[in-house]
Amino acid sequence: MFMHEGGRVWYHRGQVFCHSRKFDKAVVCYDKALELSPENPILWRRKGFALIKAGRYDEAAASFDRALALDPRDATAWQRKGYALACLGAHGDAVACCDKALTLDPKHILAWQCRGWLLGLMRRYDEAVACYEAVLAIDPDRRSAVWYRERMQEGRD
Repeated sequence: MFMHEGGRVWYHRGQVFCHSRKFDKAVVCYDKALELSPENPILWRRKGFALIKAGRYDEAAASFDRALALDPRDATAWQRKGYALACLGAHGDAVACCDKALTLDPKHILAWQCRGWLLGLMRRYDEAVACYEAVLAIDPDRRSAVWYRERMQEGRD
């Protein structure tokens, strides 16, 4: 994707702020980068991530919408939009976003985990267990998936 040289500088500043957990400052940097490269879906996705971390879920979902309008095949943007929607209480729409991510990338571990978490919240325990099984098929050493799978099995029982 094309990124204006000045946009690259702002993008990297945003990354530094994200790594230091200064998410509101990161958003400002991504906005500056987007002024120079408004058609770059990666910038929109990174901004959405920083907005999630800052607890600004409505804005994050809108940022992911912009990213997906530019690149509808971005599985990570779909997964993160699902997470933002989940934080807003739109669980059904969030599951649909995870499903779209998994259609595009069947081995997207975070999409499987997010989907499992959502289905657990919705008390659809068998489906949640299946999501964590899918995670473990991809990464057998992922302990968090083992823990959540056990919680979903307990919920089911």
